Amino acid sequence: MSSPLENQIQKAFAELQEQHQALAGFQQEATATRTTVTTKNRAITVEVDAHGDLLEIKFPSKAYRAMAPAELGALLVATIADARDQARAKAAASLRAAVPSSAPMFDALDGAVDFDTMIQDALRSVAEIFPQGARSDTPTGEA
Repeated sequence: MSSPLENQIQKAFAELQEQHQALAGFQQEATATRTTVTTKNRAITVEVDAHGDLLEIKFPSKAYRAMAPAELGALLVATIADARDQARAKAAASLRAAVPSSAPMFDALDGAVDFDTMIQDALRSVAEIFPQGARSDTPTGEA
């Protein structure tokens, strides 16, 4: 017969394995994902990978020939930025689907994480599981 602690450990391990598989699927999908953006006037098409790295620039029409150099340059920069933003949004959505929404990494990515509180919460959780081995009233958990 298993103890409650052993059950908690087995449950945590199973959740960890599920998350690992989900992240492996995310990584595989991200490697293959490409984002393509074409300007409204069809002068430029850019393609980026999941990281937002530029893969290709195309000129599907001759519209770019009538543009001033500064105008073409600005359109290129804006189109690349748009493609990068879309690629990052896709990657974030895929990652959110692969990882539980309770994961603090999303708050960290958004800049809204309080690491001190997160550490204190973790120490309290450890103290609940191992009441003799950790104290939640010290920052490092040392007695």
